[in-house]
Amino acid sequence: MELRKGDMFVHAGPEVKGIFVTTNAFVRRDGALVMGRGAALAAKRRFPGLEYQLGDRVRMSAGHLGRYGLVWVRRPGVPFVLGAFQVKRAWFDRADLELIEFSARRLAEVARRVRGTLYLNFPGVGNGQLPREEVWPVLEKLRWTMRHGERAAGGLRHAGGSRG
Repeated sequence: MELRKGDMFVHAGPEVKGIFVTTNAFVRRDGALVMGRGAALAAKRRFPGLEYQLGDRVRMSAGHLGRYGLVWVRRPGVPFVLGAFQVKRAWFDRADLELIEFSARRLAEVARRVRGTLYLNFPGVGNGQLPREEVWPVLEKLRWTMRHGERAAGGLRHAGGSRG
C-alpha cells in the first residue's frame, strides 16, 4: 500500500485496474446511489450515470442502507473498473471504522487476484468526519495482511487528494 496525493482519475495509468471511491449505501428512489461529496462526487461528474450503475449493484447486493463493503462496474471505453468502497450506511452518517475495515478486507481480496494497481481515496475522512489518525490503524492492518497473508498479486494505493 502506498499513499499518494493527487487526483486519482488524472494519474490513472495503464497499470491501474480499478478506482474505488468512498461511498454509503443510500440508494435513492430513482435507483441512484447518493454520491454527493468528495471523491464520489468527482467520479459521478467524470462518469455520468455511474451513480445509477453503482446504485443498482448496491441494491442487488445489500439493499438500501445495507452492508455491501465493495461493489464495482465496468464501463465501455474505461480501461479499469469503477467501484464503491462503503464507509457508512447513510450519506449523513459519520463513517464507521468497522465498516471501513470490512470494506478494506473485501478490497484486499480483490487486490490479491488483480495484476495491477487499485486506487482508493483515503476512507472515512472529509464528509466521513473521522480523523486520519483513527482510520490509519485499520489501513495499517490491511497493509500487514497483504504483506504477510496470502501473496498479493496486485497493489493497493490510496490517493490522498480526493476525500469522501
